[in-house]
Amino acid sequence: MKRVLIISYYWPPVGGAGVQRWLKHARYLPDFGWKPIIYTPENPDLSITDESLLQDVSQDQEIWRTPIREPYDLYRKLVGKREVAVNHGLMDTTGKGGFFSRLGMWVRANAFIPDARMFWIRPSARYLIGRLKKEPVDAIISTGPPHSMHRIALQVHRATGIPWIADFRDPWTNNDVYHRLPLGKRAERIHLRMEKEVLRTATGVVTVSWQWAEDMKQISGREVEVITNGYDEADFSGAVSLPKDVFELHHVGSLYADRNPVVLWKLLGERYRSSEPWKKHLRIHLTGKTDQSVLVAIREAGLQDVLQYDDYLPHSEVIEAMRQAPVLLLLLNDAPDIMGRIPGKLFEYLAAGRPVLGIGAAAGDSARILNESKAGKMFDLDDELGMAAWLDNSMQAWLDGSLEVQQAASGMYSRRSCAKQYAELLNQV
Repeated sequence: MKRVLIISYYWPPVGGAGVQRWLKHARYLPDFGWKPIIYTPENPDLSITDESLLQDVSQDQEIWRTPIREPYDLYRKLVGKREVAVNHGLMDTTGKGGFFSRLGMWVRANAFIPDARMFWIRPSARYLIGRLKKEPVDAIISTGPPHSMHRIALQVHRATGIPWIADFRDPWTNNDVYHRLPLGKRAERIHLRMEKEVLRTATGVVTVSWQWAEDMKQISGREVEVITNGYDEADFSGAVSLPKDVFELHHVGSLYADRNPVVLWKLLGERYRSSEPWKKHLRIHLTGKTDQSVLVAIREAGLQDVLQYDDYLPHSEVIEAMRQAPVLLLLLNDAPDIMGRIPGKLFEYLAAGRPVLGIGAAAGDSARILNESKAGKMFDLDDELGMAAWLDNSMQAWLDGSLEVQQAASGMYSRRSCAKQYAELLNQV
């Protein structure tokens, strides 16, 4: 069996969306002739933990670990809070951002390039170059963000000549978080240079959406492969019955200020105040870190009494909640990369088999998948009439007992299928 080294900051018990892609790929790659070796920090910042993910790690999974130095403890002391807002896409979860919070953002943007894991690059490269002489691999994959993982792989690739695939779960500079950082001109020049160097030097480049692949091609002048995220069929076994008295709209995952669907809250507020079925049955369920601006908008729409907010749930519980929700919300960032943004949760939404209400870009890549799978509808951010009609039709269908998706999720988006695509690419490089 061939061996592939996967350089990833995120690995259980670290939780959140960033861990899912390679946790699942590592599970299925051996079925296609590739043994994954995970390289990950010994002591990562545990802003989000999910012990339940450890059950997806094979008992014989080979994992290499070294210590990492990160600046987050100092940042916590400066801002006087235990959580690290910068870990959640510049999210304000407290509504108490002040001078030290703004200072922390500026330091992050201009001193830690490409990101706060930069201090792990050199020691990791030295460690891996030495260890690979004794325990060689056939290929390397780095997955980012954080994009420091790509900088580690770049140094190892140059020193060893081992083929290397740079896997971009999110873009580098054409990214919603990047565009909100208070970057100086010098920092921006360095980011652009580093990004181009990674894109042009890697043996292969992969990203998760078609538009992002085209954007990276424009930067690098080379073809970029698309291997989307997916869902693990094993997570969705067993039958689930729907609740009969609640018309719930459930959003899973981080909800940033630029994902705040103000038009949706307005429409729901109007219906809640004027319609007896909506007042009796409506519930809004948010699972994941949520920016204060979203909670304020929900209150201003008069919906605070129907809001259920779970800061974090183990992945297994999230899956169960998805399958029980009459409607799942897919909210895209109002950002330059919106056309190519396909949140990883979309694929689990497909597997959950519930109708999806998407708000973001009606002609983007997420809309393409929803249309092909007939699992829901994507609306532009300001399409008030379209959203209103969809909501009214869905509520009536739910009352009639006929609110169902037309077609089950396509097998092409299963984690096993995605791992097979990766194995084929590894064979090529």
